[in-house]
Amino acid sequence: MLKYGGLTLFNRLKLFFLGLVLGKAVVAETWVLIDYVTGMQNNYLGGIVFQ
Repeated sequence: MLKYGGLTLFNRLKLFFLGLVLGKAVVAETWVLIDYVTGMQNNYLGGIVFQ
């Protein structure tokens, strides 16, 4: 990013990538809560196994 877009592109895209990481965490936590409520186990989410 820094090589092609400089500091301005880096500052704009770091929020984008932070949003991707936080979005994945929110979805994973949602499935954990759904599993807890329904009593299900061993669900897969993007290669992550929740047991």
